Amino acid sequence: MDAGDLIQWRGQLWLVRKVDRELVTAVVESADRRTEVLPSDADQTGACEVWCSPPREWPSAALPFCSLTRLGHVWRARTELTRLQDWVKLDDFQIGGALYLNPELRLGYGDRLTVVYLGSRDRRTARSVEIPRHFSPLPTRHPTAGAPTAGAPSGAALAAPKSSTLFRLLKDPE
Repeated sequence: MDAGDLIQWRGQLWLVRKVDRELVTAVVESADRRTEVLPSDADQTGACEVWCSPPREWPSAALPFCSLTRLGHVWRARTELTRLQDWVKLDDFQIGGALYLNPELRLGYGDRLTVVYLGSRDRRTARSVEIPRHFSPLPTRHPTAGAPTAGAPSGAALAAPKSSTLFRLLKDPE
């Protein structure tokens, strides 16, 4: 289990916020923003399952800058998307940043989302996010200037995401 992974624990999805290898703990956050501390090897002992790793497996769109940094809601047309199932923002304190979107949403170039930032005293600010041209539901490998050297590992081997996540097993049962 690594920081940024989504895990299935206690019947719901949790975002792994931080993994401390020295203390052998992981701080996880639920969709309703409750935090818990788990052993960092909980996925290996069977206490939880890694569902997916959005930074490695999901495409992202850039969030607009806003003085209110906590992202509260994401809307697609008139449908609210579910946090940790449809979208993930890894750092609530980062101004702007990446919004990771589940490839099952089948978003494409030109689609628009509305993001709502939350502040103190019920202050809310809505911003529009347009899906960029380079947005792809599958990770792509950009061509390099030169051919790889004989002893170096291939780019595909370096960029290969985890293949044993629950998300991938559910997506491709074979």
